[in-house]
Amino acid sequence: LGARAIWDVDQIEELFVSGIYPTSIGMASIAASLPVASEGGLHVTLGTGGIVVSAPVTPGMFSDVPVASWSALPFDQPMTVSLASGTIAVDGERSVVIHPHERAEVTLVQNGPRVVSIDRALAEAGRAGAFVR
Repeated sequence: LGARAIWDVDQIEELFVSGIYPTSIGMASIAASLPVASEGGLHVTLGTGGIVVSAPVTPGMFSDVPVASWSALPFDQPMTVSLASGTIAVDGERSVVIHPHERAEVTLVQNGPRVVSIDRALAEAGRAGAFVR
C-alpha cells in the first residue's frame, strides 16, 4: 500500500505499455521480456495458455509471469479495455475505477507529453560540471 505500486501479477488482466525498454522494472518489464520488436507499444493479456516470461516485476527479484497473448499497440488507434469492472492503474501511482456500466479505451499517441530522460540529463549535468563546487 505504501506507494500503491502493484506487484502481484495475479491481480492483473491486461497491460498497455507505451514503450518497450529492456531496463524496465515493474509491470512494463513483462512487455520488455517478450520476444517482440516494436516501435510503438504493446498490449499484453496475462493468464495461462500462452508462455511464461521471467521479468523483474519487483526491484531485485524476477518473477515467472504467465502471458496468454500479446499484440502491437499501434499509434492513434483506440483499443477497448476488456475489463468489465475493476481498477485501471496508471504509471505514476494514479488509478481509475471502472464500474460495470462503464467502458474504457486506451490510445497510444506518438506526440504525447514531453518527458525528461533522467539518465541523459544527469550525464549531461556531470559533463557540464554541474555537481562540482
